[in-house]
Amino acid sequence: MRRRSFWIILAAALVLIIAAITVLLTRPSTRTLTIDSTTDAIAVTIDGHSYGLVDDGDTIDVRTRGTITITATKDGFDDFHETREITDDATLSLELTPNTDEAEQEVKDDAMANAMERQTQKWPVLRDLPVESELFRAYQGIDKNSSDPTAWTLHLYLYKGHEQDGREAFQKWLSEGGYSIDGIPITEHIDSSLAPGVAVDPPTRSELEVMSTDDVDVYAIRVPASGDSNQQAAVEFATATTSWNPAEDKTRNKALERAEPLMTDKLAKASTDDVRQGYSKSWDWATQHQARSYSWPIRIDQDPNDDTTITVGMCWAFISDDAPPMIEGVREYEITLDPEPAPRVSSYTYEDPTSFVATDPSEDCLAPEPTTS
Repeated sequence: MRRRSFWIILAAALVLIIAAITVLLTRPSTRTLTIDSTTDAIAVTIDGHSYGLVDDGDTIDVRTRGTITITATKDGFDDFHETREITDDATLSLELTPNTDEAEQEVKDDAMANAMERQTQKWPVLRDLPVESELFRAYQGIDKNSSDPTAWTLHLYLYKGHEQDGREAFQKWLSEGGYSIDGIPITEHIDSSLAPGVAVDPPTRSELEVMSTDDVDVYAIRVPASGDSNQQAAVEFATATTSWNPAEDKTRNKALERAEPLMTDKLAKASTDDVRQGYSKSWDWATQHQARSYSWPIRIDQDPNDDTTITVGMCWAFISDDAPPMIEGVREYEITLDPEPAPRVSSYTYEDPTSFVATDPSEDCLAPEPTTS
């Protein structure tokens, strides 16, 4: 009898143990799911419970006994349904298929943003782009030469005639920031406009001394065409308005009249004589010596955020056939342009260092004479 009771008690204990194990095994547990998706703001429901809108990379905690049923929806995309086993923390991939052009573009944009974020983590220098200086511009953008819509490149813009200077300035910027660009794809672009802060090399005194009036044409004005840069138009205007033939022009205002084709119609119609452009000792000297003015820029600056306003520093020399050249300047122009359909000057101001007197501003206006060994 006792033996029978023992087996009954043992069987009952085993039943209880099995029941306990069954309860433990089927008891809901909390699993953390990390969302992996090609788009954001997805409405997610799991086993009838809404988790609101989730983005790629978000995490959600799910109570489950091992199997979950997922529904994911978003306007512009096909609904997503899936049943899957979850036994531990896992990644939940939500592959929603776009069914509109807008949704298709959104997926591409998100893929590009995610790719750029990954690259930024790899190369911290990308966080400080764009950067602009007098000799280069650099920014991160799409690689239009690649068939991969998420392919990117570092676009490095250099100015024509100053390409190597721009590369060296970019490398210096990298070095000062402690950045490495090993492995970064770089696409160079050559900008044909004048580099901000960099002007055409000024002449030397000896170069001016060998010039004659035949070398100076104050009437040659090139009207900018569509596609010309605002800088080119600003320099052309500054050059035209400092080009005179005093023996024929009578006053400096004649240069403004010749420059009217470079202006907008509104500015040309409103243009009046500038009282500052009257008589001066240098003008009297140039008239007596049948001199003509030859002008050149020594400085060109442009606001990186506003390419319609250009400042130009101009110098000029009155060239005569019977006397040494008389040099004047620096005249500081601020020129605003209307870029379409071709750049035209819509307004301008200028400042002269003093009233027009016979001066020799060689230090500011002339290049040093070459040294001979």
